[in-house]
Amino acid sequence: MDTISDNAKPSTAKHTFWRNQFAAKSTLAQTLFDLLIGVVAPVVLVLYDPMVFNFMLIEIRVFCLAAVFNGILVLATWLGLRRRLGLAGGFIAGGLLFSSLFAVYIAFRTIPLFVMAIIMGVIPFTEPGQHGMVKDSLWFIAMGGLALVPTLTAFVFIRNCYRSCNWTVRSKLRELVLFGILALLGLITTSVLPAITQDWTTKFVSRSVDLVVNGDQQAGRLGIENLQRSFWCTVECYDGIVLGYMAEDDPDRQSYLALAYHEITGDDIQPRVELFSQERD
Repeated sequence: MDTISDNAKPSTAKHTFWRNQFAAKSTLAQTLFDLLIGVVAPVVLVLYDPMVFNFMLIEIRVFCLAAVFNGILVLATWLGLRRRLGLAGGFIAGGLLFSSLFAVYIAFRTIPLFVMAIIMGVIPFTEPGQHGMVKDSLWFIAMGGLALVPTLTAFVFIRNCYRSCNWTVRSKLRELVLFGILALLGLITTSVLPAITQDWTTKFVSRSVDLVVNGDQQAGRLGIENLQRSFWCTVECYDGIVLGYMAEDDPDRQSYLALAYHEITGDDIQPRVELFSQERD
């Protein structure tokens, strides 16, 4: 009778670490990691981001914030429902694909920040007499950790996009076609909505600034109120008022624009004026 040797290899090879990361079945640890890095960490990054969305990508800040929100919503839906979505998982797969591409783009932009922050954080520990700067070093290292978040988030979205495709696709041609249509619809929806939001908010702010700079008192008041409600804005949104102030020859009109700027931002207009004057020189 045949016997099995004690040294014989098992019929199913043990998954390597990376194969396990993309295995069909998600472990509890992987699900918790995905929730932490794909849902919680992006919120922290948006709230405490010192440079990425508020400086490096300021021109498309609203698009980025909307894309982050979409990604969180899509990933949370997938992690919560998974197989229960059925073929509707194709729509989620398309959304996860866009979120993966967006996260890769943000990761590419933030990796230099990660390297720079880590270097700045380590330098005080390597130079004599610099140990008093420990707090600054820890701050740089913490910022470096935040800069690494998009890279980890990209991995989370890529993994879940891969799994959603594997779990949703069926062998029947009709189901494959339906999956493809839903995935394309999900990709278009999650990419177009942030673009529409960016376009609308940009035009809304531009019109409101124009009302303040060029409108009469009633129109100016409407513009001020609109800008006060524009919670997504940073100081750059109001630079049109600063430029209008600098181009204005009427002292009374300048005073009005300075007061409007202060009412909107809570800050004095002069530091911004000086900044623009220095850039022109």
